[in-house]
Amino acid sequence: MTNVPSVYLSTKENSTADPARPNSWPQFQRDAARTGYHPHASAPETPVTEKWHFERGNPISSSPVLTGSTVFVGSNGGSVYALDVDSGEKLWGSPIGDMVYSSPAVAGGTVYVGCNDTISPVNSSNEEYLSALDASTGEELWTFETGASIKSSPAVADGTVFVGCEDSKLYAVDADSGDVNWQFNTGSAVESPPAVVDGTAFVGCNDSTLYAVDTSTGEEVWHFDTGHAITASPAIVDGTAFVGCNDSTLYAVDTSTGEEVWHFETGDWICSSPAFFDSTVFVGSADTNLYAVDARSGEERWQFETEGTTESSPAVADGTVFFGSQDGNLYAISEK
Repeated sequence: MTNVPSVYLSTKENSTADPARPNSWPQFQRDAARTGYHPHASAPETPVTEKWHFERGNPISSSPVLTGSTVFVGSNGGSVYALDVDSGEKLWGSPIGDMVYSSPAVAGGTVYVGCNDTISPVNSSNEEYLSALDASTGEELWTFETGASIKSSPAVADGTVFVGCEDSKLYAVDADSGDVNWQFNTGSAVESPPAVVDGTAFVGCNDSTLYAVDTSTGEEVWHFDTGHAITASPAIVDGTAFVGCNDSTLYAVDTSTGEEVWHFETGDWICSSPAFFDSTVFVGSADTNLYAVDARSGEERWQFETEGTTESSPAVADGTVFFGSQDGNLYAISEK
């Protein structure tokens, strides 16, 4: 669900936490490839109960991430929070701007997150920034000033933070220093969270284009034109980029050539970032459905209808697909 001023965690009844919990979901859609799949996570079984909730006075649009025993999440009130995964206790909260739509990315003990109209505690100026925070304390380590708001969720790979911006640029920023390595100019705002695989960054843009950019040089490798804005993140699996578009279409694009492999049409726009598991692509649509699409052929395997637009990006664990709908429900879908 979106626009709910709390963070909730539910669990199986009488379950206990694993004290050796691995770093399981450190950035949006779990990894830099944005697959939305965890190979070792277990899905909760019924009956489930609320384990805890962390209530704020502002809505939360940012997707939470998990590393070790800490959950990190941004809020529309302009702060980033670190919470204990077992108790929900606030470990720290750092105000970094007016709104934080961006989902954090955590790597090397640092939290990277973008925000809107940031008032930096260091610079005390009304600007937009990519911020780096100490994951243990929430202390600001550095900020990188952009030309407009950041709704895109950063990806961290090979010591570099990649993030899109509404100033029509994709930035590559050194994760340690906050210095810019390069910036790539597009034709419109970049709200899509980039995906990074094998030396290439893939990002959608409001100019109706999916771009592939060399991560070393910032040069365009290829671009693929669609019929409308792309605000969802692509998922990169086995040489194919899967991306939803506001033209109501899910595209499969060859990552080497930029050529279309197939496309699958839904009944309305797609801002849901797809997830991949077991040769199946899962994606939500504003036509109220979650779709399962064969990754090889582009044929529909099944669809699940809700009573509201499905803007949530699905997550897959232990054979179960989790996603939210604007009908106010969180769904867990599995085989009968």
